[in-house]
Amino acid sequence: MLGEMKPMKYLKELILINMKVSGGDISLFLRYCPLLRRLTVRASILTSDVHVCGATLVLEYLQLHYCDLTESVINISAPNLSEVKIDANPGQLWFNDVPRLVEAKFMHHFACEVSCITSQLQKLTISLSYSESFLTNSFPQMPNLKESTIRNSSLYKHGYQK
Repeated sequence: MLGEMKPMKYLKELILINMKVSGGDISLFLRYCPLLRRLTVRASILTSDVHVCGATLVLEYLQLHYCDLTESVINISAPNLSEVKIDANPGQLWFNDVPRLVEAKFMHHFACEVSCITSQLQKLTISLSYSESFLTNSFPQMPNLKESTIRNSSLYKHGYQK
C-alpha cells in the first residue's frame, strides 16, 4: 500500500477504512508517525501478520474491526496502549507488554490468549453470537473490572439497534 513513506511526525490519529493493508504497512505508520496515539483499521483486508510493538510507541487506542484477517496473527506489545477494539479468532490475538490497557472490546471471541491482560482490565465489552459459549470453566478472574457488557451480536444482524 505505502511503498516508500516519509515521516509524518505530527500525525496523532490515523483511520484506514476499506483498505488492503499489510502488517508491514502498519509497522511503517507506527515507525514514521512517532506521535500516533490512535490507530483504526476498519472493514479492511489484512494481508499479513500485524505487529503493534515497540517500547517507544505512544499509541493509546487500537481498533482492528470488521477486518478480514484470514490466517493473520495480531501481536500487541505497546506500553502506552489503554484501549483496544479487536475482531480476532482464537489463536490470532496475542498480548505481551500492555501494562496500561484498561478497556477492551472483543467481537465474537474472548480467547485464552487475553488472560494476561485480565488483571488490569476495568472495562470489558464482548459481542457474541448465539452459537458461542461464554461462561466456561476457564473464564479468567478480573479483579479490577468495574464495567462489563456482553452483547448478543446476532441480534444486530437481524436489525436490532440500540
